[in-house]
Amino acid sequence: MRVKTKSRQETPASRKGVGVALIIRWPLVVLTAAIALGYLGLQRASGELQFDGVRAFQHLKRQVAFGPRVPGTLSHQKVRFYIGEELRRCVDVLKYQDFTWQVDGKKLRLTNIAGVINPSARPLIAVGAHWDTRPTADMDPDPAKRKTPIPGANDGASGVAVVLELARVLKERRPQVGVVFVLFDGEDYGPDVDRMFIGSDYYARNPVPSKPDRVIVVDMVGDADLQIYKEVNSLRSDRNLVDGIWKTASSLGYFQFVPYAKHTVIDDHVSFHNQGIPAIDIIDFDYPHWHTLNDTVDKCSPQSLEAVGRTLEKWLRSLR
Repeated sequence: MRVKTKSRQETPASRKGVGVALIIRWPLVVLTAAIALGYLGLQRASGELQFDGVRAFQHLKRQVAFGPRVPGTLSHQKVRFYIGEELRRCVDVLKYQDFTWQVDGKKLRLTNIAGVINPSARPLIAVGAHWDTRPTADMDPDPAKRKTPIPGANDGASGVAVVLELARVLKERRPQVGVVFVLFDGEDYGPDVDRMFIGSDYYARNPVPSKPDRVIVVDMVGDADLQIYKEVNSLRSDRNLVDGIWKTASSLGYFQFVPYAKHTVIDDHVSFHNQGIPAIDIIDFDYPHWHTLNDTVDKCSPQSLEAVGRTLEKWLRSLR
């Protein structure tokens, strides 16, 4: 995920925990009121939207309960099965894209999972997230814990949770476009960038069932204190797509989508840029528990998942 190894390409103003100059945080009282009014008025604001943050949060918790989803582990195998079975119920076509990747003298068995609704419709929009978790908590404040796998509640499970719940609601009431839901493996293996984004790179080179016209990656979107800025590489790739989604969020009253650019991030979306496919990243890269053992369920919220999921649901339903 990102630029400081997942990877962040940081400017001095975009370091974790430091606000960009000229961007002023709203006063606490106003922000608290906005949260309360926005969430209480959710049904009125979204009307026909069906994405359920509580359902999505259950997907998040179930993934974490399996343990760290590190490639080559039993937990990884169990979550592969869980995701596949959940997605199978919601799509017209399900594909397992199995492949191997050589690292440190051994072969890792990796799997991308793709499910499609309206496979013959165009445009075909891909909505993706990574389902693996990082083998090492290399950003943990305790050096003794940095070789321990992370729980990955936000960094891993949150994106998958949004994708699975979005698949459910779009299957029940279909959009007019094709949508492929893709779960990428091997995104966070690391520690270096050349050992990351393995699954998305493979998928972008070998898309199934067919090449998407546009790609939306969701990553680290479960933080209870969610703030999603426009990401710079995304703006370079498809500014209209970024602006359209942020305007949709604004129309629903979701203040979590901040209408300014902040971080430049290397994430799964860059794999598609490399193949000439427009792609954007919806990511909160100011998450303080990134790549630590504190990336746990209690740091996440159903409201955050719902804000992202309903924004995407409304945007996808608007396409013709």
